[in-house]
Amino acid sequence: MDASVGDNTKITWGGLYQRKHTKPDDWGVALNLPRDTYLGYNWNKGIYDKATAFAEVEHYFNDNWRYTGKLDYNYNENTKKNSGIYNTSTSYTGYTPGGTLASGWLSRYDNDEKQLTFKNNLNGKFEIAGVPQEIFTEYTYTHTKNNGSRRQYNPGVSFDPMTFTGNEIAEPADWYATPYQMYWETHSKRTTHALLLGFRFNMLKEKLHIMAGTRWNHIKSKYITDYFYTDGKIDNDPDSVTDRKTVRFNPYFAVTYDLTPNQSLYASYTSIFKPNSNQRKDKSYLDPVTGANYEIGWKGEWFERKLNTSFALFDIEQKNRAVQIWDTVDQKWYWEPVGKVRSRGIEAEISGNLSEDWKLFAGYTFNWSKYLEAESKGTVPAGTNFSLHTPKHMLRLHTSYNLPFDSKKWTIGGGVTAQSKTASLYGVKRGGHAVLNANIDYQASKNLKLALISTNLFNRYYYENNKVSSKGANNYYGEPRNVMFNVNYKF
Repeated sequence: MDASVGDNTKITWGGLYQRKHTKPDDWGVALNLPRDTYLGYNWNKGIYDKATAFAEVEHYFNDNWRYTGKLDYNYNENTKKNSGIYNTSTSYTGYTPGGTLASGWLSRYDNDEKQLTFKNNLNGKFEIAGVPQEIFTEYTYTHTKNNGSRRQYNPGVSFDPMTFTGNEIAEPADWYATPYQMYWETHSKRTTHALLLGFRFNMLKEKLHIMAGTRWNHIKSKYITDYFYTDGKIDNDPDSVTDRKTVRFNPYFAVTYDLTPNQSLYASYTSIFKPNSNQRKDKSYLDPVTGANYEIGWKGEWFERKLNTSFALFDIEQKNRAVQIWDTVDQKWYWEPVGKVRSRGIEAEISGNLSEDWKLFAGYTFNWSKYLEAESKGTVPAGTNFSLHTPKHMLRLHTSYNLPFDSKKWTIGGGVTAQSKTASLYGVKRGGHAVLNANIDYQASKNLKLALISTNLFNRYYYENNKVSSKGANNYYGEPRNVMFNVNYKF
């Protein structure tokens, strides 16, 4: 809802409540099993509750200066109970008839999170020597509180996936009964203050535009981990308590030059900074993820801005990305940084109207990545591709056309998404594939529109890209052919 207060102020407020039920499938299937295979237990369930309330004010001081303030409160609560059969061992050679897969731990996760955010923006325009300039300011306060728990039992049994029904093991009657194989709780608090100051300068008869600014982040966090049971035994180790304060400036810079009223060149630099809540084996926090994002490109508009085109080169460098490692001695997870990585590539895109009746979107991405420095554990050498699960080549194409009869009420469309081969960290290779989609629309009246839509038109079998796919787990088939009939009526 919204309301006006005078001529220059508008207040908006609202809320949202959402409940979602899911059937978790955390481990996928072993390779070469049928596409309709589900290797989770029938009692697997996820319940997610989300509640949001917000209030926003917008005020114009005059034609050049505008203030917006927004207060957000979010509450999320979820419970997930799940397990299944799988084999994540890198030595597993694949399923053979009559073979079995071990049951994973029966697990229950409970989590709740509260977050309060207050965001303020003051943007204005001013002149220097008669040339309009712009200034952007922002202050954001965020406070987040999170509580989580995880309970696990190890049934120690295996089943043949070809005869698996999901009823082999019942859900624990009491998830709070002991002894547990594993049981731990986490509690965290984080408070963030962020200040942003930026300018847009226009020069050379407003053909040259320079944007420059910085973001100041002050982050204070506290993280507590308490293990009650480890490997089936009471864990008397003291709580892991980590307090951390981080202060960081993140600059950014961009320049745009208008070659013509419809063609421009640009270049940009953005500093990357993301605090790490993950902990090493010694309980110390990993250093923040840092790096830089560079991009240069060209943008063009055609046919009175009805058709847009762009071409860009990008270079992204990051350091201290985290990878999770299982401690076989202490039976606990910990994290390590994965060295320094780089991703470079090309993006090209065209979208809009080729004519009054013909619409087109086409996009192509080339991505190349590697480790600039080896992992801290020394398991991956410099020069190795760090993102094998990301295709080097990706193509997206869709077009639609209004048929020239029956007052152009009929529209046909089609498209394709295609990608090159990929692989996982564990040597599972995926061939390249293409998926075709099609649709036909009928504008029955001014208010009524009917549409028949088919995705994966030829019912292509393929696996989704997954970083941790192995021969015995974490393989997910892409969506099969799906046909939908939509009715859209506007009142």
